[in-house]
Amino acid sequence: MIYTVPGSPFVAEHTVIFLLENALKRKIKIDIWPAMSFLDLAYGKLGIDPVSGLRIVDTADFEAISAAGSYLIIVTQVYSRLVASDLKIALMDVLNDVYPVYFFRNLGLPDEECRKIKLYELDRQTSIDHLTSIFVPAQAEEVSGGATSFAGGIFNIQPLAEVIGRLRSPGGCPWDIEQTHDSIRSNIIEEVYEYLEAVDDHDFHGMRKELRDILMQVVFHTRMAEEAGNFNLQDVIDEVTEKLIRRHPHVFGNLSVAGSDDVLHNLEAIKKLEKN
Repeated sequence: MIYTVPGSPFVAEHTVIFLLENALKRKIKIDIWPAMSFLDLAYGKLGIDPVSGLRIVDTADFEAISAAGSYLIIVTQVYSRLVASDLKIALMDVLNDVYPVYFFRNLGLPDEECRKIKLYELDRQTSIDHLTSIFVPAQAEEVSGGATSFAGGIFNIQPLAEVIGRLRSPGGCPWDIEQTHDSIRSNIIEEVYEYLEAVDDHDFHGMRKELRDILMQVVFHTRMAEEAGNFNLQDVIDEVTEKLIRRHPHVFGNLSVAGSDDVLHNLEAIKKLEKN
């Protein structure tokens, strides 16, 4: 028997996983012939780097969709106008009606589409089919070839990570290579105190300078952790993003608050849940 799916059998194909699990239980041998995923084509069309925090979900993952706008997200399985309508309504709970999203389908085929539309237009597309997906940028972002573009310019931490990686690599700087978490422990403390001094002095130039040095320390420590196989910079970015979303249900969820006192009360309750 042959079972075929469009693109990669391991991307957005739950039936493949179901078949593999059942074949394993029944000791049935299965041969898999992989193909290029539509995601590989989408990265190029959209100009995004998945390492920068992309999340891929299907239209049934309402929990992930409820946080749309806080990170890059591709929604798959938008196979009908009815499904597109449900997705639009879910996204409108957290995003503006005219929020820009990207409609794409049939990537790699002669009739491929990849175009920017307004959110309210999502279910008005006449060409929706089983190969349709939607890309939702993070709020205040534009798609710009892998860098993150905000109103104030383009923020890209990759050059800093690459410089520190080069310093720590064979042939790099002997001093940087020799350092450990313990040996430079005092550095980050010193930088934080210098930043606080700049805050007290209302010295914005000094604040910028010290935040620069603090960021360098963060990337340096994560580089050493990555070399040891403990965690990496993306783990740190993902976890702080998830933490902020989790601790602000009044912004990213449906919780209502009357003011700062309610926010602090809810925060204490959330912290208690996190400890359990």
